[in-house]
Amino acid sequence: MVADVICPPGEEFECFSDIPSPDPSLLVVLDFCGTPVVEWLGDVNSGDNCANGTVLRTYAASDDCGNYFECTQVLSYQDNTPPTFDTVVSDLFVQCPEDVPPMADITSTDNCASVSQIWAFDDHLANGDTVCVLTDAVGPGVDWGLVLFNLPGSSDYFVFNTPGSMELYDDGSAMITGTVQAINNPNQQWMIYIRLENKRNWNDWNALGRHYKDDLMIAGDNYLDWNFYELDNNNSLLIGMGDFAGSFLELSHIPASYLFGFQVGAAANNKNANYGMSGWFHYEGVFNGASVSGHGDINVDKECQVSFLLQECFYTINREWITVDDCGNVAMMSQTITVDDTIGPEFTEVPDDLVLDCYSAIPEVDLSELAATDNCNGPVIITFAGEILVGDLCQGTLTRTFDALDNCDNLTKHFQTITFNDTSAPVLTGVPADLALSCEEVVPAAANVTAFDNCDGVVNVVFTEEYVQGNCPQSATITRTWSATDNCGNNTTATQIITISDDIAPVITSCPADADYDCYADIPGPNTALVVAVDNCGDVSISHIGDVQTGDECTGTIVRTYRATDECGNAADCVQTITYDDNEAPVFVNPPANTIASCDDLPDP
Repeated sequence: MVADVICPPGEEFECFSDIPSPDPSLLVVLDFCGTPVVEWLGDVNSGDNCANGTVLRTYAASDDCGNYFECTQVLSYQDNTPPTFDTVVSDLFVQCPEDVPPMADITSTDNCASVSQIWAFDDHLANGDTVCVLTDAVGPGVDWGLVLFNLPGSSDYFVFNTPGSMELYDDGSAMITGTVQAINNPNQQWMIYIRLENKRNWNDWNALGRHYKDDLMIAGDNYLDWNFYELDNNNSLLIGMGDFAGSFLELSHIPASYLFGFQVGAAANNKNANYGMSGWFHYEGVFNGASVSGHGDINVDKECQVSFLLQECFYTINREWITVDDCGNVAMMSQTITVDDTIGPEFTEVPDDLVLDCYSAIPEVDLSELAATDNCNGPVIITFAGEILVGDLCQGTLTRTFDALDNCDNLTKHFQTITFNDTSAPVLTGVPADLALSCEEVVPAAANVTAFDNCDGVVNVVFTEEYVQGNCPQSATITRTWSATDNCGNNTTATQIITISDDIAPVITSCPADADYDCYADIPGPNTALVVAVDNCGDVSISHIGDVQTGDECTGTIVRTYRATDECGNAADCVQTITYDDNEAPVFVNPPANTIASCDDLPDP
């Protein structure tokens, strides 16, 4: 009988940790005597638990008849999958620096390892920080930007394929980034992330018992002006690219005592007298699947300028997260935050629109009436930009423009509308009331009337007077008119009417006295000359109005009326009463003398 053993088939795994534990029960044993004994003899691992590894797992089977067989199961593994970030970040666009969120605390998960390392970098240039362009330091011997000694299968010397960057921050830290390639193979590349910290000048550096490095003896006294940095051992990396993909090196400062530092200044690159930088580090990590360690240098020329970014207006923040598993598989995640303040200030206090009577009543511009805030909490400058008048100085609209400008030249305008229309006439003061005068009274002089306008102030007054004769010489009407017109043609007029009249009758000062007569025939005729009268204003004419007789020609009364009339027809009468009474017999003028005669001798009568 021939015994037969079928070994478990070979398998491929991503992770060494995924390889299952040995399981002898997986063997298929055929044609053995009795009950075979199956056992696991051991594993032989030909890899590093990361890449291109093979585990040869050997099983054995034996029976009571002395049959013995071995078989080998081939288990291969290759971890070339980088960790994945548990949170994916997106690019952001924000208005203000205060809108920038803090850098996220990102975690990652690896397909094989329970823990993966994460580094986070961000540039945070502000006004006054320095930005430098890095190029390879040219000097005696081979020119390089980065040296990595003792990397198996690689050149020691690397140069920048495009200029690198060094940002010098105001807090005394700095960040070096860029990509270098081997001088003999452009596909062998490293991405540089080197963070420096604790910047000191020479006096402070030397006070710590530290020195500077000048292998070519070219520094002279320049070192007195150098700045010195320490390498941030926890945040300085080289990440393989191209043919070096999957390689990862962590850097730390050498010497560990910080006897020498990353020195920056003229002739500081230890290669030439140019403005540059040099520094020395220890590296340790995974290179092409193998664990490596060694030391290296960085030697670069630098051209720097102070950043005058509108830090509060427009700039970008570049954030980078790097995660590495135990096998050197690297994943990177980037986020660009664009800060761009495009929103203008907002007015919070503005002058009210106005409706006025007068252009002259428009107030002066008062910037204290305005206030504005900015979305980014920066200062706001408020200015008066000008005004436009539509219309004239009597009726129109004045539009005033105010500008609010923030630090980023975002402009917001506010328009104040002032409407005015002068429709009010001046007001006359001192206009006298109408007046009625008797003809003997003196007409007063014209009053001193003044005018005041709501817009123009004191206004000139125009005076006119009209005299109209009445129906008699002593009567008249005087119309006095005052008028005032403002600059906008609004007119006001007031009048005073003075009426002059004669309504007082003459006064008769002498009237013929009453008279008594015996005979009617003796009564004289009317005589106006006997009447004397005076008038308060003008001439008087005397007239006989008439006689009224009562009685007969022997006895009676005559009432004789005289009238004094002035020029305005006012009249006064006086009455003379004349009485007559004929009570005397006739008197013979030549009566005959008494005669004695005989009867027949009587004379004729």
